[in-house]
Amino acid sequence: MLRGRAALTAAVAIVTFFVTAHALLQLPSIPDTDSYYHLAVARLYGEQGFVDRLEWARFSAMHEGFGDKEPLFHALLIPFADATRGRLAVAAINALLAGTIAFVAIGAMGPWGAAIAPLVFLTAPYFWSRTIRLRPEGLSVTLMILVIHFASQRRVWIAAALSAAFALTHTPWHALAGMAVLWLIVTREWRTTVAIIGGIALGLIVHPHFPYSLRIWFLQNVESMRHGAVIGMSTENVRPPIALLLAHNAGWFVAAVAALLLARPWREKVSRETLFFAVPAVVFAAMQLLWERMSTYFFPLATLAIVLWCGTQLTRRRFAVVALIAIAASAPFALLSARSLAGRLPMDVERDWAELGKQIPPGAKIAATWGATDAYVFWAPQGRYLNVLDPAMMLVHDPNAYWAHRTLFDGTAPDLAFVAKKQLDSDYIAFARWEASPRFLERVKSDPRLERVYDGYNVLLRVKPPGATGSQPVE
Repeated sequence: MLRGRAALTAAVAIVTFFVTAHALLQLPSIPDTDSYYHLAVARLYGEQGFVDRLEWARFSAMHEGFGDKEPLFHALLIPFADATRGRLAVAAINALLAGTIAFVAIGAMGPWGAAIAPLVFLTAPYFWSRTIRLRPEGLSVTLMILVIHFASQRRVWIAAALSAAFALTHTPWHALAGMAVLWLIVTREWRTTVAIIGGIALGLIVHPHFPYSLRIWFLQNVESMRHGAVIGMSTENVRPPIALLLAHNAGWFVAAVAALLLARPWREKVSRETLFFAVPAVVFAAMQLLWERMSTYFFPLATLAIVLWCGTQLTRRRFAVVALIAIAASAPFALLSARSLAGRLPMDVERDWAELGKQIPPGAKIAATWGATDAYVFWAPQGRYLNVLDPAMMLVHDPNAYWAHRTLFDGTAPDLAFVAKKQLDSDYIAFARWEASPRFLERVKSDPRLERVYDGYNVLLRVKPPGATGSQPVE
């Protein structure tokens, strides 16, 4: 039985790897510029070890001390630190996640459980549109599933070790600690909770940037949310419209409701593992209503909670019918999401980033938005930028610089060249055309002190010293 379970799990993982790798190799870039930041840090670690200073972010809290939020994730990426291998890393993370889902599901419902992971990917576009990015969430949710599984089996030492890895892989270790407390409240068993919290504590202490890493955790998880109204939250951190959440993932919700109604009477007692998955599923259901990014956690955890509750009671015929209806219900939105992903950036955008990088001198001080910088640090690591990943890191560290950079890139500053040179200590301005405001583009075209160095999908301007004349305008 165990051998068959392992073989089916491996098959799901292998198929997921090749399907994901094929899809990513057709895209113009790895989705989300954050992906390139993670590759850049992995390459930096491979060259210099666990550095405790992030030279790319001159005005960020991560400049001194770094406090890397995902050191283990970046260490694991070291062998994948280029654009092509980075795509393979995304495929490998998705394969691990799919295999983990399949392993738990097969244990609950037999060989048909191998179909559960593909079903989640096919019916929940909100889920796969996030796992296709090179970000730590995919590895994070995989570790969380494993912690829950082994904790429910009372294999506390394995759960503790995985909890330590979780704390080093991604920033929301507090979510796992909170679940351990909830399990204590529900089960009245303290050993599991102590093991998980102890594992998390160990992971935090052995962090290469401890204790500065705790400050970065606070900025990321508390200050960033507190300043959200000021800095403007990205779409992943805002509340998803309920109608869109239900419509775009209609297949998953159809399958979930059908399984719950068809499988078994509600009065039956649930297993310990079902309970252990149900608690975080309910927590992430509530969080999903507040933050779109929680789709990465909600859909797989809720799926496994339902699968474990249903067990073998859902007949194969019913399962097949429900699965087909669910896939058909989500297909239009899945195709829409895929087309949007493929057409988001120009097909040769990576060539453009590389060409821009060739024009940046070593040590050049560059004013750029944090979103564009996430890609620039990979394609032009020799540059010295303002901030990466999160605007709160700059706002809290240097409020004056933060607001100066805001007025520069929204085009409202009275003198763009002065802001770049004097307030942001930058000799260059770099920006991506697709994220630049019309007002900013109009201002840089007409400013003679901004000299064009590179002009493509991304633009690099040299800020001329006071009194200099002559310029090549941006087209």
